[in-house]
Amino acid sequence: MKLALCVVAFSLINFSYASSLKHDLDKIISKYQKGNSFQGTVKVFKKGKEIYRKNLGFASVEHKVKIQSDTVFQVGSLTKQFVAVGILKLFEMGKIDLDGNVSQYLKTPKHWEDVTIHHLLTHTSALKRNAPITTKESSAFHTLKDVFDSISSESLRDKQKPGDKFAYSNAGYSVLAYIIEVVSQKSYQEFMNKFVFGPAKLNSTGVFHQSLIVPNRAEGYVVFKSNDYRACCFDYTNTYGAGDVYSTADELFKWYTLLKSNLVISKKSLDLLFTEHIQHSRQSWSYGYGWIIDKYKGSDIIWHNGSVNGFLADLSIMPNKEIFTVILSNKVVRPTTFYLDKFRNNLIDRVLLEK
Repeated sequence: MKLALCVVAFSLINFSYASSLKHDLDKIISKYQKGNSFQGTVKVFKKGKEIYRKNLGFASVEHKVKIQSDTVFQVGSLTKQFVAVGILKLFEMGKIDLDGNVSQYLKTPKHWEDVTIHHLLTHTSALKRNAPITTKESSAFHTLKDVFDSISSESLRDKQKPGDKFAYSNAGYSVLAYIIEVVSQKSYQEFMNKFVFGPAKLNSTGVFHQSLIVPNRAEGYVVFKSNDYRACCFDYTNTYGAGDVYSTADELFKWYTLLKSNLVISKKSLDLLFTEHIQHSRQSWSYGYGWIIDKYKGSDIIWHNGSVNGFLADLSIMPNKEIFTVILSNKVVRPTTFYLDKFRNNLIDRVLLEK
């Protein structure tokens, strides 16, 4: 009888903790819902188990389809971690040298002679932030070669040489996507499906293009002067390698879990992915290959976020605390106020209080 009472008491304590956590995280999300028009999916995992989930708003406002746990979102610059893994797969196959010049694999202009694949992966290539064609003709379809030709026609950043310092470059990751295509002799999408998404068994993750039908995919929306509008007039071929991947919250957790188990890439490649290759000159963090390596409240944290055409995304892992958070949204306020860093930290602060 005493044992039964102890079990009941323990169960009630656990329920109380879970209920308190849910209540507090609900309050945090409500704050961003009111202040930043947040809608989307939030999930928190601890020690490999989901401890919190919240789905808010509509995947399709027009058709009144609510956001569910299997809703697919564009993940913006989280794309870069997938492309980095694609490049590491080519490295493991012996098809590329990470310290090799890009000119070994592509026909490049003379001023690129010192640009290496490592530079592209770490945003130290001195390439400008975006391809000119993607800013001037963002609603038009482009081939990956079109985007590459546009990037290679421009000069490097002023007063910067390859390897000098970190300078974020979407263009650099588009070049990496083109290297994947040229070296593998497969389309960028085909290679990623076969060697990255396929081995990880990510059935709701892939490279998006306008003609693709993706089940459960959310529409992107923007808020301008307090009114909601559907994000339009944008072609995802403008974000090759830099922001064209779609996924779900559950599959992003699955992705990281499989990476750590070395089922997608080797431990050597994984170490390269999470090595602090370059320190940001004005921030406390360093950049790996497609990931930001940082500290939060004295503990290691690996994270990245992204934004593209009505979508926001943030993914973080605290390896030593075994905490994983993902925030996916299909609504962006214009002009954009990027609030996901604070949102994520608020979630983590509360979870850290749990024993």
